[in-house]
Amino acid sequence: MPTAVVQIEIDQVPRILSVADRHTRALVIARRHGRPVGGFYVSVRDGHVDMPRLHAELARATRNKTWRWKVDDYLGAPPSAATRPECTVAICTRERPDDLTRALQAVCALRPQPAAILVVDNHPATSRTREVVDGFPIVRYVREDRPGLDAARNRALTEARTPVVAFTDDDAVPETDWLEHLLRPFADPRVRCSTGLTLPLELETPAQEWFERYSPFGRGFERRVFDGTRHDPVAVNLVGAGVYMAVRRNVLDE
Repeated sequence: MPTAVVQIEIDQVPRILSVADRHTRALVIARRHGRPVGGFYVSVRDGHVDMPRLHAELARATRNKTWRWKVDDYLGAPPSAATRPECTVAICTRERPDDLTRALQAVCALRPQPAAILVVDNHPATSRTREVVDGFPIVRYVREDRPGLDAARNRALTEARTPVVAFTDDDAVPETDWLEHLLRPFADPRVRCSTGLTLPLELETPAQEWFERYSPFGRGFERRVFDGTRHDPVAVNLVGAGVYMAVRRNVLDE
């Protein structure tokens, strides 16, 4: 049976959470001040989430974090970086116009807006991708005839004219502040890439359920720093996923 995906603010947990009757459980994403801080599954019965279990799981997911939040609240938010590098957002796609339309709508709503938005049409069989891009005047279209996602991403890196290129997928929907968080680490000139948390939009099919169970894009809710002198630089699957990543273009030269 499908799983509902619901989101709650930990300081404003509703008394009742209702979902569609077809769901037998729910993936609950807990947020604090809008930021995801934990996730867990709870059962659903007759269209209602098991709220006692939700509260128990929420306490379990956050019990080792509350002291740090109290410190952060006392100290106040860290100062924002004075400057962030200009960035191109790139989407590599092939023959998925509906997904691409939804992704571009989200990217065009980002705050701050990127310096450029680029769609790389990988080995196209039709003109459908070009037609979608034509509906977004601020988006640039590039065709890459070599098949494969790697070829498409490399083309985006060579086409971009900004110091940083951020990548998302055509079936993803970045949140409004996605780019702000993705670029924040680049205030440190030593940072070469950054990634972030990717959550499922829905879990309505067996394929989606299996993917989220065995090879999810999420890498946890805590910030981590990877150092090439202490971590295996080849084990990139531990770091993040291409649906949510940004890299400095000068890594090509290096």
